[in-house]
Amino acid sequence: LIDMGTEPFMLSTSMVCIASQRLIRKICPKCKAKIHVPDDVFVDAGIDPDRFRNISLFEGTGCSYCNNTGYKGRMGIFEVMRIDDDIRRLIEGDANSIEIEKAALDKGMINLREAALRKLEAGLTTFDEVLREIIANE
Repeated sequence: LIDMGTEPFMLSTSMVCIASQRLIRKICPKCKAKIHVPDDVFVDAGIDPDRFRNISLFEGTGCSYCNNTGYKGRMGIFEVMRIDDDIRRLIEGDANSIEIEKAALDKGMINLREAALRKLEAGLTTFDEVLREIIANE
């Protein structure tokens, strides 16, 4: 919006939050099976393998319920950045997007990558789906 001529002070005072979302596929509950992902695959994806050391990961093996895809349905992952006074000052001060994102993350914002990794930890989606939707699109 700033590139289109909106003044930063007008933009920052009118925003309450900025949201981003994506849909990722859910593992089929009928053919869900535990898998092992080697540490080097985590490292190659830029994910700390220790985070998943004691967590079971799953994938769908394919069945008639999911048309042999291993997935049934989708769920959202969300990134919501609240615009507080600190973020507002950064916008008005012409900070770049990296500086604004860092400030929001420091205040507890969960980005799309982290939201997807949490769904993986909860056993709701697959490692491949996280790679496909999040890691590959960064």
